[in-house]
Amino acid sequence: MNKIKLMSVIAVAGFLGLTARAASVSGSDAVTVKATIMLQTNNTETSKGEKFNVTAVKITTKDILTLVSNEFDTAFPVGAQLGVDSFFDGQMEVLDKNGTVILADASTNADGYDLVINVNAEIRTGSDTDTAETDDYTTISSLTYDSADEESFFDIAGSATVKDSFNDTKETDSESFDLSGVGMAAVNNHEGLITGTVSGKGINGDFGD
Repeated sequence: MNKIKLMSVIAVAGFLGLTARAASVSGSDAVTVKATIMLQTNNTETSKGEKFNVTAVKITTKDILTLVSNEFDTAFPVGAQLGVDSFFDGQMEVLDKNGTVILADASTNADGYDLVINVNAEIRTGSDTDTAETDDYTTISSLTYDSADEESFFDIAGSATVKDSFNDTKETDSESFDLSGVGMAAVNNHEGLITGTVSGKGINGDFGD
């Protein structure tokens, strides 16, 4: 596989025509990722002593799509979107600009790469009637990434809110979610911390837990 280091992937993502749009799409949730990795870099000597350095690396949905493209050694069309079948399923997808799935399993490959949403605990409020159901979840969840070359990873872990709605009369359903978290990260074996958000929304999919 043609491997590209994470820093290089981030640098070139803006030239590939990929999108960070998060409009509702049919059958899946369109996903938006906004995060910053703070890396502990080499110390420098000054006239007064030693200076400790940190480098900030921003991660966007475009960067994630480029990582997926690289890991699968394939190209996505202009307007491609990051998606997930449902929040509780956690399996990442790639969608075209219209929301059609073009890569059904963007979460794993045979080389050991992983990109997945994990739900560790949840509580639910809401209501269920003869014609409609609304579920509001508060969860402990994470978005985790491990590169196939084992040199880069991140884990955005924290609290997420999820809203699932089902209307039998209109034969529609919808889902939206927001995850905000912090965790460990590494870029090309330089370790650090990551903070960020992961959000998504979709309609007429296989939602709920």
